[in-house]
Amino acid sequence: MAGERLNGRRVAFLATDGVEQDELGKPWDAVTTARGTPELISIKTGDIASETQGKPGRSYQASN
Repeated sequence: MAGERLNGRRVAFLATDGVEQDELGKPWDAVTTARGTPELISIKTGDIASETQGKPGRSYQASN
C-alpha cells in the first residue's frame, strides 16, 4: 500500500474469536494508515478477542 490512499473506502475483514493478532491487526492498521475504514464482519456482533501466541490479544468490534 506504499504511497496509495484508500480515502475513506471501506475494507471488510472476516474473523471470529481466536484470530491471530498479527494476521488481523497489521492489515487493519495498514488500512487505517491509508485513510480507509476497516470493518470487521463476524458470526457474532460485539467484541471479538484476538490471540498472540496463545495469549489474549487486542479486541475488535464486530458486526454481522
